[in-house]
Formats: sequence, C-alpha cells, structure tokens
Amino acid sequence: MTNLKWNRVYQAAAYELLVAAGGLAVAIASFPGINPHRVALAVLLLLVASFLEAIPVSLGKAFGSLMLVVPLGVLVLYGGRAAVSLILGAELLGQLLSRRRMMWTTWLFNAGQYALSAWVMWRVYGWVTGGQLLQMTDIGVLLGAVAGATAFLLVNHLFVNILQALRGKFSVGEMLELLWHDGFNVMLSLPLAYVMVVVSGPFPYLGALVTLPIALVGQTLRVYRRMAELQRVHGATARLASEFDVDRICQEAAETACQVTYADAVVVWTLGPDGDTLVPNAIHPLAQAEHFRLEGLRREERGVIWHVLDGEGWAYVPNTLKDPRVRFGGKGVLYRSMAVFPMRAHGQAHGAIVCYGERPYQFGRDRAQHLETLAAQVAVLLENAKLYQSLQEQSWRDAATGLYNYRYFYRALEQQVREASAAHRELSVAIVDVDHFKKFNDTYGHLAGDQVLRSLAGVLQELAGPDAVVARYGGEEFGIILPVGTKDALERLEAIRQAASRHVVAYNGYHLQGITVSCGLATFPVHADNDRDLLAKADSTLYWGAKQRGRNRVAVYGPEYEAQLFVDELTGLYTYHFLTLRVREDFQRGFRTWGAVCIDLHNFSFVNSAFGFDVGDRVLKDTAMLIKDCLRRDELACRYGGDEFLVLIANTGPTEMRHIAERVGRAISSHRFECGGSVVINLRATLVTRCYDGLEDVTDLFDRVSSVFANMNQHATEMA
Repeated sequence: MTNLKWNRVYQAAAYELLVAAGGLAVAIASFPGINPHRVALAVLLLLVASFLEAIPVSLGKAFGSLMLVVPLGVLVLYGGRAAVSLILGAELLGQLLSRRRMMWTTWLFNAGQYALSAWVMWRVYGWVTGGQLLQMTDIGVLLGAVAGATAFLLVNHLFVNILQALRGKFSVGEMLELLWHDGFNVMLSLPLAYVMVVVSGPFPYLGALVTLPIALVGQTLRVYRRMAELQRVHGATARLASEFDVDRICQEAAETACQVTYADAVVVWTLGPDGDTLVPNAIHPLAQAEHFRLEGLRREERGVIWHVLDGEGWAYVPNTLKDPRVRFGGKGVLYRSMAVFPMRAHGQAHGAIVCYGERPYQFGRDRAQHLETLAAQVAVLLENAKLYQSLQEQSWRDAATGLYNYRYFYRALEQQVREASAAHRELSVAIVDVDHFKKFNDTYGHLAGDQVLRSLAGVLQELAGPDAVVARYGGEEFGIILPVGTKDALERLEAIRQAASRHVVAYNGYHLQGITVSCGLATFPVHADNDRDLLAKADSTLYWGAKQRGRNRVAVYGPEYEAQLFVDELTGLYTYHFLTLRVREDFQRGFRTWGAVCIDLHNFSFVNSAFGFDVGDRVLKDTAMLIKDCLRRDELACRYGGDEFLVLIANTGPTEMRHIAERVGRAISSHRFECGGSVVINLRATLVTRCYDGLEDVTDLFDRVSSVFANMNQHATEMA
C-alpha cells in the first residue's frame, strides 16, 4: 500500500474517532433526567429504535434505515435531550444486533454522527417552533418536524461525505444518489413519526409499539432493492445468453458484480489451459489492473481464491490483514476486504469472481446470493463458450497438418487488415509453396507427401513467430499472416526457407530431404490497401517472383510481378514481357544456346472480317491451347503479336526444334475451328525454326527473332 493510501487511512480513522467523541460529548451533555415511571418506556423506545436500525435498507453503496421515526417522535413528545440520547444508544445497540460487520472506528463514527445530527435536528426544531410547547395537531409541530428531519439528513450526509473525501472516494454522483435514497427514507419517516406522536398522547406504550410495523416497510424496501439487484444480474446473463466470446462474458460479469456490490475492484479469474493457473481475464475498473498480477496465480501459491475453488461455497474475508489464507501480490493498493464467488458448472470449476474493497468489512452478506447466482450463470456461459470455441477450432483446423485452414485464414486476414488500418501499422502476408511437391507424391506416395506437409507445418509455426497466423492455404501451399513490416517479414521467411532446405523428414525408414520452398510476400498498406488485393499480390509474387524465377527463394512484391504483365489475358500464354525477363535470367545462369519456333497464322484477318472479332478471339484461344499441348514444362511459349506466337527453348538443337514445329503445325492444320452454328474452318500456319549458338546477350537473341517475324510478314504480304 502506498504512503498516500496509508495517510488516507489514518486521516479517516482519526476523523471517525473525532466525530465519535463529539457525538458522545453532545449526548452526555444532553442526557436527560429519567422519570422513574418512564424507565420501562425509555427501554422500550430504545429497543424499538435499535430493532429498526438492525434492519438495513440499501441505499446503493451504503445502507440506511427507518430508525429516524423513533427519535423524531421522541423529539416532539419528550424533547431534544431524550432524542439525542436515544439515537446514540439505538445506533450502538442496533449495529450489535445487525448481521452487518464493520470496523470499530466506523461503528463509533456512525453513533457519533447520528448524535450530532440529532442535536442539530433538535435545535432546528426548537427554532421553528420557537421553543414553545405546541399541540400535536399544530401546524408548527409539523413544520418543525420537517425542518428538523431535513437538517438531520443534511448534517448526516455532510459527515459521511467528509469521511469519503478523506478516504479518497468522494464522488458528486454518488453523493447525490445517496442523498436521494436517504431523502426518500426521511419522507417515509415523517408520516410514521406523526402517527407515533398522535397515538402516544393517550397511549405512550402503544405509541412506541405502533412503530414496529414500520419494520415491514423497511423490509419491503429491502426486498425491492434485492429484486432490482437480482434483475440486474439476470439482465446481464440474458444479454450474454448468445455470447460465445469468453473475454466479453468475463468483462460483463465484472461490470455487473461491481454495480451490485459497489466494490472498488472486481476481477474475474479464469483457469488457464493447464488447470493450475488463475488468469485475470477481466478487471473492472481497468485502472485497478496495476494492482494485480497479470501473469496469474499458481495453484502451489495457494491463497484464498484457490482455497475456495478447492472447497465448497463462497468466502468472505472482512479483513485481509487478519486472514492467513490471503496472499498479497501486485503493487499499490492493499485491498482490505474480499468476497470470492467460485464459478462452477456441472461440478467443474472455471474460475472465480472476486470483489475487492479498500476498507475492512466493506461487503455485507446481503448481496452474496446475487453474486452466487451471477457466478453460477457465468460458469454455464463460460462452459458453453469454451465448447463452442472448441468446435469452432476444430472446424477451422486442417486435419492433415493441424494448422488453421483456408476459411480461418481468410477470416483472420480480413480482421487483422481492419485492425492494422485502424492502428496505422503494417501487416504482411506470405504464400509459401513446397517446390516440386508432386515428386514426393509420385516417388514415395501420398502418405509420404502428407508427412512432408505435417513436418513442414511445424517448421513454419516455429519460425513464423508466436504472433503469426499459419494456415494451410491449399494443396502444398501455406498462408502466413505476420503483424510486421516488409523487412521483419522477409527475415522470418528467409529463416523458414533456409530451415526447409536443411529439413529431413523420416518416413517408413526413408529420410526425405532436398525439400525447398518458394515464398511470395506483400505488405499492407505499402503494396495493397485491402485484404483481397494484398492476398492476390502475395500469390502473384509467389508465382512470378519466386517459382518462375528458379524456386527456392523469397520474393517481395513489386509492380513487375503483376499477373497481367506475365500472362496474356486472351490466350493464357506468357506475355512477351515475361519471356524477356525469363530469358535474361537464364542468360545470367550461363545459357547461350537457344532454339526458336516462330508461328504465324495464315489469313487470320479474313476470320475477323468474315466472322467477327469474337470468333477471331476464340480461334486465338484454341490455337494457344494447341501450342501448349505440344510443349513440355520447360519450354517457353508466348503470344508475340496479334496472330503470331513464339516458342523458345534453351540448349536445344535443330532436330528437336523441327520436331516441335512439326507437332504444332499438324495440330493447327488438323483442328476444326468452330465459327458458330454449323460453320467450321481449317487454318494453316507458317512455322520457322531457328537455332542460335554462342549468343553474346539477350538483345542479340530477340533481334534475330524479330528479323524472322519481319521476313515472315513480308513473305505473307507478297503472297497476298
């Protein structure tokens, strides 16, 4: 506890004793001489007043009573001295009869400030009535009683609010709320006191006893308050009936418990996955979080919360300094009272709702039933939420690898992009593909391939970091969401790539190695401003930046990796732009011998003019498919121009190039191109093969190819 907090405690205690001493002094100075014939009546009035004080009426954060009826009636009937002495004795005795417990300094303070407030009530009553003995039916009596009761109320709240200010707990809102509720009690007390005064004229003892039914009024108010608090509990749990977010449930429970008990802090402790750690899942108000151990409470530390969870029922600790079960942790405020309500459902503990107070004896047992109800219902809600999350977790997991599946990946990406946008921070997405994965399946079988994916999934999870989301994106592809910028993401992906290349997978006596991965990386908002574009650019970068450039590499998105730059939208073949990039890279790796097949469709302009451009486009698509069917995986084919196509192959001789040209030529000439309805046409193509050896640079190759197409166009023009 901080020095400031201790200073407030000492100041408040000193103030309580000062007020108690002042009230006692006033009561002693005002003590009346008692008529021997009235001793029994005085004792009866004292017992009745004490009984009313022992039945508390909730005033929100504090408690009140209807005890004022008796001293107010005594003031009118027997004078102020008797009223002051009576209220002091009734407050002292009433607290002993009550189930509520408090510090002895607070007990004396209440008695003292009641005596002082009654003394002021006496003086105000005397001032209004002029100190004259009036008839009970005189309007002056009524006005004096109203003025005296109002003075009692204001002075009483003045003492209480000064005490709250010394404790550092003063609030204008709470002051007005308490004043309103207590004012309502005073309004009820006035007519009841008038009845007592009227009846006591001819029947003094009956007048004292006629106040006993007032207890029913107090009990009615008490029941009403309890029902209102219980409705608040049920309202909170009803709102959470369809809630499956554990954090949201705990937060609502903490707020409701704080509203019902007026605790200085409420913590919902939930059991961790290991069952041996209590974690503060929700703290209300949040400003109190610094006073609790956020890392949790271990079972071996024991303490009152674990004692309750391992036992039965709930526990109330009125003074934490005197309870050996209490273990203090955190820093700052040392809470002086606690109430622990276990959350159990179907015999299983899920945690506890714990209310903390800065004062000893801060919590009464009246509201314990409400908190027990809240804890029991929250336990059921938590059980349902955990079951729902378990089922949802299973639906979001890939059975083969144990990673998240693509459905969860899409959802997480959308959410994290939204959060990153709100927080103005970067977020990276990577697509990781296992190179030549088909080789593992073809060589060792699909079960071996699944083992490779499972093993690599562990590598990805370990090296991506605890803050990353790793999912199986599809087939042999994985998706990774990294809440970091491009530089940090690139470092993690490079670590994954290197680890994969060293990774060995044991399967049925085999040691599968030589595994490599290719990675495409894009970052929000640097490369894209929404989740769909971000994912598309990471995917495009994987294919065009990593796989098409040799595999076993990490590529970061750049404009040159846009898919439309590499794939012709109409035919699906590579673009000439991509071909130049790919050949340039091969030149850098030492390839200097190249074969080329230049293809030009005959009379293609006639197809457009006779049948329309839609038919012409369909013919080009069909031609592209025929070319691709005649090629192998390592041969590069692109749309060179309008109706021209180019095939390039590294390290290939004239014979292989002629065979390719013959296959393509036969495929085109034998194909029946549909033009709509029952009309079909046959086309022929001019195919020219060339082999170039000892090329100096890429420009030399493409200059020669350009010359071939120029000669083909010139020849076609001359033939036309």
